[in-house]
Amino acid sequence: MLSVVKNIFSKNKKKKLLILLSLILVVFFLIFKYLENNIQQIISNEFSKKNNYSLSLEDVDFKFSGNISFDNVVILNKEKDTVFYSPKIVVNSKSLQKVIINDELNFNNILIKDGFFKYENFDDFKTLKTNSNFNDNLNIKNLKLDDFKISFMDYTSIVDFDIADLSLIDNKISLKIKDSELDLKDNKNFKKINANVNIHDNNIKLNDLSIALDNSFFEGNLVVKNFNDLELLKFDGDITNKSKITSSDFIEGSAENSFNFNVKFEGDFNQIFLNEFELKNENTNILAALQIKNPFDKSKYDLTVDFTEFSSVSTEISNTFPEIFGSYIPSSLKSIGKFKLIGSFTYSNEKIVSDFELFNNKGNIYSSLIISEFENIDNASYAGVFKGDKIDLSNFISIPFLGKSNFEFTIDGKGFVPQFLDSKLEGKVNSINVNGYEYQNIDVFGNVSDKVFNGKINVNDQNVKLDFTGLIDYSDELIDFDFSTNIVNANMSKINLAVDDNFLSGKINTKLRGNSISTLIGDISFKDFVYGSKDNKYFFDELVAQSRINNDIRFYNLNSPDALSGIIIGDLDFFELPKILENYFLLRYNNFNPNDKLFLTDLSFNLNLKPKIASVLNSDIIIDENTFIRGDFNLDGAYELVFSTPHFKSKDLTLNNINLKINDNAVNASFAEFQSKLLNGTKIKVNSKL
Repeated sequence: MLSVVKNIFSKNKKKKLLILLSLILVVFFLIFKYLENNIQQIISNEFSKKNNYSLSLEDVDFKFSGNISFDNVVILNKEKDTVFYSPKIVVNSKSLQKVIINDELNFNNILIKDGFFKYENFDDFKTLKTNSNFNDNLNIKNLKLDDFKISFMDYTSIVDFDIADLSLIDNKISLKIKDSELDLKDNKNFKKINANVNIHDNNIKLNDLSIALDNSFFEGNLVVKNFNDLELLKFDGDITNKSKITSSDFIEGSAENSFNFNVKFEGDFNQIFLNEFELKNENTNILAALQIKNPFDKSKYDLTVDFTEFSSVSTEISNTFPEIFGSYIPSSLKSIGKFKLIGSFTYSNEKIVSDFELFNNKGNIYSSLIISEFENIDNASYAGVFKGDKIDLSNFISIPFLGKSNFEFTIDGKGFVPQFLDSKLEGKVNSINVNGYEYQNIDVFGNVSDKVFNGKINVNDQNVKLDFTGLIDYSDELIDFDFSTNIVNANMSKINLAVDDNFLSGKINTKLRGNSISTLIGDISFKDFVYGSKDNKYFFDELVAQSRINNDIRFYNLNSPDALSGIIIGDLDFFELPKILENYFLLRYNNFNPNDKLFLTDLSFNLNLKPKIASVLNSDIIIDENTFIRGDFNLDGAYELVFSTPHFKSKDLTLNNINLKINDNAVNASFAEFQSKLLNGTKIKVNSKL
């Protein structure tokens, strides 16, 4: 019986315990549900009561992990503008307890997912000042912003930030950013962001800042002062030499060229200074200082660059900045190759002021120019001084047989490439190579327009003195020369226009066309000219020479009352005629060894020689006005030469009525009269086979 009673009692005790436990769980559940359903109201009321902002949230969810999740959190300023919004904030429950119960803003972990912060609607940290004994200091051990937007003025950035040791004490904020990301509105994604941040009195300091963008990486420091007032905002800092910049990360179409980069900078919204700017790799080295005025006002933008050194290769510049040649730098410099530049540039919307020296294995350039109307830099206007040392002028004015030149011009015009060149120039060519001879001391006055030079050239060289007036038209593949020249004196051999040491002077009118000495055709008129050597001078009234090319064969038509007249077919240097004849006559003899190059050519001619021209060939020779010479010479060595004259005299030899025919097989000659110291006779005939 007793055992039965004990069993009943034991069963009743268990039931009571179960009932008591159930009641306790129900109470906790009811309390939990009450808190869960009303804590958002409690938090909202407490937040709004204790500072100048109002807060609202839709739901609070207690997690089994011990964290609390707040949904759709909104903070409004006193004008009811949204300052902050997040669809979800996760906070450690113990930290929240300290906030509500102890008025302590100490958090271990906070996660803010999505949402945004509008700085323009945020008054100041001072407006967070409470109206009670609430502790204003804030400490967050770990804060994570996940896909969170921050708007500042008209700029919006998306951040994924891991922030450690964030503290707000007496309006002073400090925090550490670790391996974070930032997306700007131009789709630039900055990664691996690290920094020690301090904010106080509207000043921001970013120390040990590092940031990566695609293949570029930067390390440095930044200080921003008065960031809440653009009129008073100032900044300074540096990017250290551990940084690397890759051009393709910032320039569309650029090759992937990487450079080591460092700079010190300071400025405000009105001007920026970049000091100790250095950019270098194996091909490029840039040392410079830059000043940018009105950087955010396109109408007043002004840039000054002082290059201590700018060494690079034009191909790398073109690959790095695909549109720079022809847009910002004249396209005539695209083929310059390796170069070094020292000097300064000042750029504004109205003009570019340049003062620089450029060194290159193709020559050196010095330029001091004011450039305007540079929407198309190749067709820009300019005025100033342009100097060259060992520069090939054909790169600028497209006359192919011009060589290396040293010059200094004062120029006023437009166009940096031949098709746009329209300029007035005045200056001096100290030296220039033409046809293998270096002319010196040349004064130039004229205009260059539409690939036409029209002006005056005075040459005061030791081997040629002349005045040139006229034009050179190089607008086509074939260059037109239309000018008059007064040659005071020209040593023909020294300037590579003849072999013997002869000179020429006189007046020449020239109308020629061609793109090299060998392709020139046209008319040349010599008047009142003198040709001579050290011993003799020969005066000629006029000689008109016409040169034509037909089916790749050159024709010369010569007409002069006191020199010679006739036609020449083929390329003949008249002053080389004696050596040509010597080579053809003696070539068949085995013991013939020419002292000079072997003159063989393919030509024919029929000329009326005047007494003066015979004297040019040999001062002892006298001939009749009706002297003719006809020849036919082939490259295989075959030839025929016919000479006839009523009278021929050379020192003690006198011949009358000469008819002479010589070819590679025979000699036939007849003389009406033959007089010499050794032999005299009449009606003499000579026939001989060779």
